[in-house]
Amino acid sequence: MRERYGMPCVISILTIASTITSVFAQSPTPSASPAANAHVVRVQTGESCGMCGGSLFYHTTTTTVEPAFLVWQGMYSSNPKKLPNKKTRVAITRQDWTSLLRSIDVTALRALPQQGCRSCRDLPESWFVVEYSDGSKVAVSYGPTNIPKTVAAVKFPAVVIPMGP
Repeated sequence: MRERYGMPCVISILTIASTITSVFAQSPTPSASPAANAHVVRVQTGESCGMCGGSLFYHTTTTTVEPAFLVWQGMYSSNPKKLPNKKTRVAITRQDWTSLLRSIDVTALRALPQQGCRSCRDLPESWFVVEYSDGSKVAVSYGPTNIPKTVAAVKFPAVVIPMGP
């Protein structure tokens, strides 16, 4: 096993793959229809590129939005001393949340084909998940250069993510 910046590459790749897999495995049926009275509680998008990043790059990033805030997280950088894992929480407005929800076409998301675990083969992978109050989810994964139109149309809140310490 070859080390890169003091971190075993094999362990890093497995950790990233398990992070992505857990996004889809937390619910028994990620594309299950929500109950009639269920409402959206969380929307998440993220991407992972395994070991394909440059010298100073996060290998996995996620953006999670809930009704009052957005959380951006960067993980597994190629140089953890210079670019440690970071998690930033920023407030959003009720209008931001409403605009986000109105821009999501759940029916079209369910119709998208699944591409399996691209990161398990050390390929870049992106995902988009809508989580409901009853625990059901609608989740899709795709290659970052093939963003489905349905996902590209989603209007995430335009907020500034502070990257300083």
